[in-house]
Amino acid sequence: MNSSTAFTNLKNTGNHPPSLYSNAGIVTDTNNLSNIKAKIRIVSNTNKPVIYLNLKLLNNKCMEVLKMAKENNVSVMFVNHKKVDNLQKEKVDLPVKNSIKLRLEDGTRFLKYRDIIRLESVSNYTFIHTTLSTKPVISSKTLKYFQQKLNKVQFVRVHRSHLVNKAFVKTYVGGAEKCLLLTTHKQIEISRRKLKEVLKSINYNY
Repeated sequence: MNSSTAFTNLKNTGNHPPSLYSNAGIVTDTNNLSNIKAKIRIVSNTNKPVIYLNLKLLNNKCMEVLKMAKENNVSVMFVNHKKVDNLQKEKVDLPVKNSIKLRLEDGTRFLKYRDIIRLESVSNYTFIHTTLSTKPVISSKTLKYFQQKLNKVQFVRVHRSHLVNKAFVKTYVGGAEKCLLLTTHKQIEISRRKLKEVLKSINYNY
């Protein structure tokens, strides 16, 4: 058997005893994740990188095991498990409430709405400015894509190049160049055609 990721080689061994396979030590307790992780590392150095799990149900810890196995290029086989066929439909990256899923070069992550300050369109990319880092998260998705995905009650499009989290709006600044002053002291210009909509969205009395 060639090595594969945890998602491409899920099998139900039925009632066959694990002795029919190499590396057949069965892990039965997913609560002990440290032992399972150690086993995965040992198995990854063998000519048949497979671990066998005997589980009664699928849970979050099972998903963690799959993620560990995938990172180490180890296959996972389930013994006497009736829900194996459904497991391939599950995602290792469990969704987080009030968050958006980002597919980045280094993998997939969930970014919570509350951590997003503003989104800025730069060429064909979107720069996501957050409270988590001074450097923005860069996505190849357009600003229009994020506008459709994000909570419209919490985010407002103020310009063709900017989408702002209203939680970070400090005040409206009038004058020749109308803009929003954010709690980060950044000023974001409001386009003339969006001014009325933006002021209504932030409950500004004009």
